[in-house]
Amino acid sequence: MTATTPPSADKRMGKIAAAGVAASVAEWLDFFIYTTAAALVLGKLFFPSLSPGVSTIASFGTLAVGFLARPVGGIVAGQLGDKHGRRPVLVGAMLLMGVATVGIGLLPTYATIGVWAPTLLVLLRLVQGLGVGAQWGGAALLLTEHAPVERRGFYGSMVQLGAVAGSALATGIFYAITSLMSKSAFESWGWRLPFLAGIIVVFVGLYIQSRIEDTPVFQQLQEEASTSTSAPAKQPVLDVLRNHSRAVLQAAGAFLVVNAAFYVLSTGMVDFGTRIVGLSRGTMLGLVLGAGIGYNVLQRYLRGRSEPLPPLSAEGYFDSGDLGSVDDDERSFTYEGRAGEALRLRGFLVQPAEIELFLIGHPAVEMVKVVGAERDGRPVAVAFVTAAAGQTVDTEELLSWCRDELAAFKVPERVIVVDTMPFTSGTNGSKIKAAELRRQAAELPAP
Repeated sequence: MTATTPPSADKRMGKIAAAGVAASVAEWLDFFIYTTAAALVLGKLFFPSLSPGVSTIASFGTLAVGFLARPVGGIVAGQLGDKHGRRPVLVGAMLLMGVATVGIGLLPTYATIGVWAPTLLVLLRLVQGLGVGAQWGGAALLLTEHAPVERRGFYGSMVQLGAVAGSALATGIFYAITSLMSKSAFESWGWRLPFLAGIIVVFVGLYIQSRIEDTPVFQQLQEEASTSTSAPAKQPVLDVLRNHSRAVLQAAGAFLVVNAAFYVLSTGMVDFGTRIVGLSRGTMLGLVLGAGIGYNVLQRYLRGRSEPLPPLSAEGYFDSGDLGSVDDDERSFTYEGRAGEALRLRGFLVQPAEIELFLIGHPAVEMVKVVGAERDGRPVAVAFVTAAAGQTVDTEELLSWCRDELAAFKVPERVIVVDTMPFTSGTNGSKIKAAELRRQAAELPAP
C-alpha cells in the first residue's frame, strides 16, 4: 500500500512554508533596504562634513557593522532556540529587525543632532545584523523541522528565496520612489519611506507567533531532555569551534567569496553608477534590478539547455563516477564505492557503504551488502548479511540496533540472512554480484 501525505498535513505544511518564506522575505527586505540606502543617500545625510567619496566609504562602513553582527545573532539565536524553542526566537528576531528598521526611518540626520546621528545609525545597523543572523537559522529550522523527513531539503531551500526576493523588492521600492519624486524630496524625506514600511516584518512575526506551533523536532527534544539523566552541553558553540574550527573557517571562507561579489555588484555598482558615472538614481536602480531578473531568467534558460544529470534508475541509483572521503589530518583518501551505487532514501542520497560499515560492526555479522529495491514506487535499502562463525543473526534485533543508532532514512527496510554471498571473479579480484542481490531484493514481498 502506497503511503501518502494526508491532505490536511499538506495544507498545514503549505501554511507553515508560506509563513517561513514571508518571514525570510520581510527580514531580508529590511536588511537590503539599508544596503541600497547606504549607496544612495546615507553618506550625504549622516557624514556631510566628509568629501563625497569618504562619506560613501563611511556609509558602507556602517553597512559592514551588520555583517559583523550576523554570526553573533546566529550564535545567540541557536543557544536560545535550543532552550526556549524555534518559534519564539524567530519571532524575536523579526521584532528586533522591525524595530531597528523603523528606528532608522525615524532617525534625525547629522544636520539635526550632530554626531549622535551616525552613532545611533551604527547602533541600529548592529541590531539589524543581529536580527537577520538570528532569523535565517530560525526560519530554516521552522521549515525543515516541520517538514516530512523526505521533503526537508525542499522546504529548507525555500529560506533562500528570502534573500533573492528581499533584494529585488528593496531595489524595486527605491526605483519606484526615485522615479516618482524629485531629488530634493527624496533626500529630504523620501528615503525614509522604505524604512518605515519595515514595520511589516513585525506583523509577520506576530502572525507566526499566533498561528504557527513550535516544531515537532523541538518538542521531541524537550520530552527527551525531561527524562534524560545526562547534562546537556553548556557551550555547544565552543565545542564546535574547538573540534571543527577548520570546517567552520572553510565554510565561512567559501560563503565570503559569494557574498562579497554579490554586494559589490548589487550595492557598490549603485554608488559607482550614480556618483562616478553620473547616471540618475532611477536609471541605475533600474539597471541593477533588470540585471538581477535577467540573470535568473538566463540561468534557467542555460540550465534547461545544459546536459541533464543521468536519471535515477528504478532502484534509485545514479550512474556516474567514484566516491570517497579525504582525511586532512592523515592526508589520506578512502574509497567508498561507486557514485552509481548511491541510493535516494526519503529524499537523501545515501552511499550503501555507510550502512554496510555500520552493520559489519555487529558481532554476529561477517559480511554485508546493501542494495536498492523499489517498494510502491519509492526506493528502499535491503541489507544482505552472512553470519559470523558460530553466530546466529537475529534480523529483528539487528534492525532494532539500526533504528537506535542510525538516522531514520538510513535504516534498511529489511535484513536478509544468506548462507553465502554471490561472487564473481575478474582481473581485479572477486566482488559481490550486486545485480543478483538487487534482483532478489526486487522479488521480495512487501513487509
